[in-house]
Order: sequence, then structure tokens, then C-alpha cells
Amino acid sequence: MSFKTMQTETLSYYQQLDVQKQLIWTQPRHQMAALVSLDVQLASLAQATGLETGVVANPSLQPKSQQLGQVVRCLRSFFLFANLMNWNQVCQTEADELEKLQQLDIDDQSKKATLYLMLKRMLLTSYYEKRQAAFQHAWMLFLKWALVDCGFTVDQLETEFKQQLQALQEQI
Repeated sequence: MSFKTMQTETLSYYQQLDVQKQLIWTQPRHQMAALVSLDVQLASLAQATGLETGVVANPSLQPKSQQLGQVVRCLRSFFLFANLMNWNQVCQTEADELEKLQQLDIDDQSKKATLYLMLKRMLLTSYYEKRQAAFQHAWMLFLKWALVDCGFTVDQLETEFKQQLQALQEQI
């Protein structure tokens, strides 16, 4: 399964959900809601991976399985936001780009915190200034965080994605 396939399946799920709940979204309300959701998911991931170390005495570092689940929730939110901004192609990362990312070094906690803050800044810039390049930078920072700093593989992301999507679709 590729990022493109995961993106397509995510968008299909959200369309089914909107139909079932009879939601009719308008822009920019839908874009804003998707960005807020992505922001909340990223904050949860930051907390799950202990980015508040040094600020909070005992950060709530979650088990790797829960971190993986949170990474995939972020992934789905990225896909939705990209679609609403008409930037789907940005999230269709190719294998050679992933290989380059996976060769990067793991960052220490302060660099991870900087990465997180830069990712948020790029997302806000992409939204307010309608800059696809800023979104692409945020996407690559997210992938670096997930694949390098958290140590997950694309296969792990795909497996967790399938499980989450199946569970979500059973609720519709």
C-alpha cells in the first residue's frame, strides 16, 4: 500500500462519514476544522513521544504501540487537510524520498521539539498564506519525525492504518 492509496482510502472514509452524518461543509470552515484537528493530533503525538521533557517533570511517554496509533491519526489528518487545500500530490511521497529521509540521524529531545514547532509553523503558514511549499515542508518534517525519530517503518504505518480504518468504518 502506498501513501497515495492510504490517502484515497482516508478521503473515501471521510466522504462516507459526511454522507452518513449529512454534513455539508463550506470553505474555509472545513479547511479550518481539518487544520485544528491536525494540530490537536500533532500535540497528542508530541505528548505521547515525551517532547515536554525538561518542561514537565514526568512526561507521559506512551508505549510505542500508542505512539504508532497517534502517528497514523496524524497521517489521516494530514491527508484530509491536503485534500481540502488541493495539495493531494504533496502527500504522495515516493520510495526514493522516503529512503533519503530514513538516512537522516535521530534528533535529540531539544531538536525534536524544534522540529515539532517548525512543523506547526509551516502548517500555519501553509494555511494563512496558501503556500503549498510550506505544507510540503511540514509533511516532510512529519515523516521525518514518524520514520526516523519515532523509528516506525512504512509497513508499520500501513498495518496500523488498515486496522484504524477498519475500526472506523465499522462505526459508520
